Amino acid sequence: MSSGSAGGGVIGDVVGNIIMVIGIILIVMLIIGVWLFTKAVNAIIRAFVKNPKSKALWIALAVFLLCIGLLVYLSLTQSDQTYSGVAEAAAFLSFAILVIIARCVELSANLTFERERDGLVQEVLHRPWWHMDDKPEEQEAALAA
Repeated sequence: MSSGSAGGGVIGDVVGNIIMVIGIILIVMLIIGVWLFTKAVNAIIRAFVKNPKSKALWIALAVFLLCIGLLVYLSLTQSDQTYSGVAEAAAFLSFAILVIIARCVELSANLTFERERDGLVQEVLHRPWWHMDDKPEEQEAALAA
């Protein structure tokens, strides 16, 4: 009998250890999720601060807020919660789209990948003529005036 109770103790210890490992993994995943959410909100705020007139950002924000409004409306009015799963998926998808659009707008306004402008002599003498059409709009407007 003592061997049976000892075997049950070992199985109980193993199950307890498995539950503890799963709990630690869940806590780590929760911390990573909170960090990712914070970074996503930070990216959205940065994009709105740098580009407050971006139509894509405002449209994505409006779609996200509409999805949240739909989710709240369905949660409060539907008793069987049939469509709440669809509304939750739409809210998560619209948030992901908002984050992607915010990052794209932020990158498009960044001057990191802008080519450097050479001096006037370099522009005129050493640059092929077929590249003359990619001047900035300000230079074209100055030439037209």
